[in-house]
Amino acid sequence: MRSIRTSMIYQQLAAIVILYAISSTLVFLLIGSYLQDKFDADLAVWAETLTELFDFEDPEADLSFHNTFFDQGFPGDEVRYYQVWDTRKKTVARSLSLYGADLIYPELEGKDHIYVDLELPDGKEGRGLAFSYINAKKDDLSGKESENELVFIMACSQEWLDTFLQMVLIALAGIGGLLSLGSLWVIPRVVASGLSPLHIIAQKAKLIDAASLEQRFVVVQLPEELQPIGNKLNNLLERLNKSFVREKRFTANVSHELRTPIAELRALSEVGLAAADDDSALYKACLRDAHDIALQMQNLTTSLLALTRLDAGSIKTKVEEIHLNTLLDKTIQNYAREISEREITVTIEGNENIILTSDKTLVETLLANLVSNAVSYAPIGSSVYIVVGKNSEGMKITFSNPAGELTERDLDDMFEPLWRKENSRSDNTHSGLGLALVTSYCQLLNFSLYASIRDGMFHIEVKEK
Repeated sequence: MRSIRTSMIYQQLAAIVILYAISSTLVFLLIGSYLQDKFDADLAVWAETLTELFDFEDPEADLSFHNTFFDQGFPGDEVRYYQVWDTRKKTVARSLSLYGADLIYPELEGKDHIYVDLELPDGKEGRGLAFSYINAKKDDLSGKESENELVFIMACSQEWLDTFLQMVLIALAGIGGLLSLGSLWVIPRVVASGLSPLHIIAQKAKLIDAASLEQRFVVVQLPEELQPIGNKLNNLLERLNKSFVREKRFTANVSHELRTPIAELRALSEVGLAAADDDSALYKACLRDAHDIALQMQNLTTSLLALTRLDAGSIKTKVEEIHLNTLLDKTIQNYAREISEREITVTIEGNENIILTSDKTLVETLLANLVSNAVSYAPIGSSVYIVVGKNSEGMKITFSNPAGELTERDLDDMFEPLWRKENSRSDNTHSGLGLALVTSYCQLLNFSLYASIRDGMFHIEVKEK
């Protein structure tokens, strides 16, 4: 595949050659046209001078007139020719340079004058000016004037003009050749210099791998055209780096979450096996604890599977009308026991009759995770506030509970799978997947999600886009 550098070199070379060919052709045509006009103008001056110097009152006498003046070189050292005819195409006069030969008789066809290309007696290519001339003669006795029409042709070789144009053509071709050779040397270096920022970006990009995602492109050193690309690449590297960090953290969190219940399950099974014959009460207690741990692991794997399906987009939505307040009350009732045990006060404010058009199952699961998160992480004896509203933009629901040990720095991490504050790691009832599921559910339902910490309270806001 041809590189950008090669394509640019070829295109610029082709453009230079085409432009030079067009411009040199125009120059050649302009020079040729100017010299031809100048040549024709000189012929016209010569013809005017000839008609002023000679008055062919007696055509027979003019046949023997030797006009040595007009046999001199013109222009340069070129020989000039002229010949004169009457209306019967009878030669009235000719220049000595013709040596008795004849020029072609011009057919004026009613025109005052014409320029003609012709072959001269010496075999050279020439150019002539032919025109008609009215010869007036006054009778000495009667005083009357009589007129007779004569046809003139003035000719001269234009070999010097053709030679000069050939020299111009050779010079233009030589300049074109030198220009092409110079372009072959200059253009690759100019293109290489212009593309050097791209080369730098490419070389630096080659060095980036999973272990060096913290590298960034220095945008201020890039040309203006490449700065948006540099910014985009830096943003991409930033997202990739965060994704790798989250992936590593997720792997570590999964290992941590599964290692503890597995170890406990193994220990319980060993104790249960040892006490199977001696203490049936201990045996039952071990089995009960093992059952609770198995449920915990099942909930963890179920949540992970749901998160995977959400991220893969394999869950289809079913749109229907939902009474949001009724669904919210039902969800809170499901957590009545935990609310009572933790002595949490739940206060619902806002509209009491909001109709939402969405997937009921997914919205119910979304509300369950938000209620569970608010109730579980609120300090014992504190209050949880739920504000439900709807305006022209759509539904909005906000969950608020005391922030506790949460800080602004935690806002970027708390929606990652299996993330939990370090001090909450000892709580085996939660795995840290709730808010990650909330994020995926919001994306699937086309809801926006926003978290903030204000005045010591942690707020999660969900609203329709």
